[in-house]
Amino acid sequence: MVSEPATAAAGLRFAPGVIHRTSKRGLVIANRHGETVLFEHPRAAGLPTLLAVTPTPDQLAVRLGPCLLLLVVAAGAGCLVAGPPGGQLSGASPATQVLLLLVLGLATSLIHEFAHAVVLVHYGRTPRYAGFGLYWGAVSFYVDSTPALTLPRR
Repeated sequence: MVSEPATAAAGLRFAPGVIHRTSKRGLVIANRHGETVLFEHPRAAGLPTLLAVTPTPDQLAVRLGPCLLLLVVAAGAGCLVAGPPGGQLSGASPATQVLLLLVLGLATSLIHEFAHAVVLVHYGRTPRYAGFGLYWGAVSFYVDSTPALTLPRR
């Protein structure tokens, strides 16, 4: 176990009297009375550094990543509500705008499914089948990525 002074010197903030150590199975935290808790996870050993009072730039990126993602999503939602600056997306015809959005939607869907196939091939698996069809009346593309279930965790 790591003592309180060593924990404080490392810049970690646990409650007074709490000591910890990392093992192959995860992070073990114990109090003064000897009661222990095991956080069993392959990456739990990195938890003490995530609790550091003065994080490194990498640790800060891990902490701020979800906040930045939320900020980007909120900004995108705000732009969607505000609409385009000129009031129209392109052209003068609403039919042109609808057609453009349908084509862009199909293109992004196709690229997304193609990415599933690329990742499977990259990790040594083969997609069993791929194609397109109608789903709830709309054209949709698909790739069977079931072989990904046999991949190791990391």
